[in-house]
Amino acid sequence: MSFDFNRTPPNSKKATNYYNIAKHAEQYEKNFAKAEQYYVLAFQNKERLDSTVKDLATVMHQQGKTAQAIQFLEENRQFCKKAQQQKIGNLIESLKKQLIPAGNFLNKILAVFNVPAHQNAEGIKNLFGITNRIESVQFIDGKENVDAVLQGYEPIQGRWFAKPEDKTNRACLFHFSSNSGARRTIDSLKDDTIQFYWMSVKGKIVRKAEPYKKKDNHSDNSSDKGDGFDLDGESSTNKPCWNSCVFPSYEDNADSVFINNTNNGIWRDISTRQMEAKMKIDQDPNFMSNLLRKFASEEKLF
Repeated sequence: MSFDFNRTPPNSKKATNYYNIAKHAEQYEKNFAKAEQYYVLAFQNKERLDSTVKDLATVMHQQGKTAQAIQFLEENRQFCKKAQQQKIGNLIESLKKQLIPAGNFLNKILAVFNVPAHQNAEGIKNLFGITNRIESVQFIDGKENVDAVLQGYEPIQGRWFAKPEDKTNRACLFHFSSNSGARRTIDSLKDDTIQFYWMSVKGKIVRKAEPYKKKDNHSDNSSDKGDGFDLDGESSTNKPCWNSCVFPSYEDNADSVFINNTNNGIWRDISTRQMEAKMKIDQDPNFMSNLLRKFASEEKLF
């Protein structure tokens, strides 16, 4: 992805600082589409290129455009200072890992159990202060379906935690395009007595997920260091959890999506495709470059 430096941005004025507008849209408005638009204008206007190049790629990734973000960085890192090249390279490698994820990069789902029967998608989103990174909300209704989800309980070695209990026969899965997006969302949890769990795209419940502010002991074995910094772990408090109570149950299945053999098959298919991709990378050094060219115009790979 390249830009014409000679093209004048529409309605541009020399006094306009597009970078500041973009940064405000990203950090305070949480409007990544708007931020991307103004970072592009800042890039074309040659404003703070070292920061603009990295920040534009970041908001593209946050919108699920990871392949385009990598291509943009590789094509335009030349405009950044030599001292910034290592940081640009690290960012590119981090984004490539998320294209074919492994480890914590696979944890793109937040699961919560014992959801009240009356809770709907909009209501449960309000548990978080930041919701724009949530791709979809999936309710799991019925004991059989919740039990199917709980069969994925598989703590990571050395990070044991108690298996979640199902008391209301209702759970909810929050889907994200990236692990980093999920971590930023859990960090905005308004009530940290509510217990969430990390679920991988393979359907494995691998550990507890808690906001960074709740972590009193960062060495706890159940913590998740994510793909950049530690955002969840055990709390020393013993307050009752919102979802540890038994709520009244009644029919409210308008937002329900059932887990069945088809869903589990999808998780197995994703896992198989990721393993095949890793094998191809090991066998062919040019596989990633070819893959990026093929999917540069796509929003997602998986």
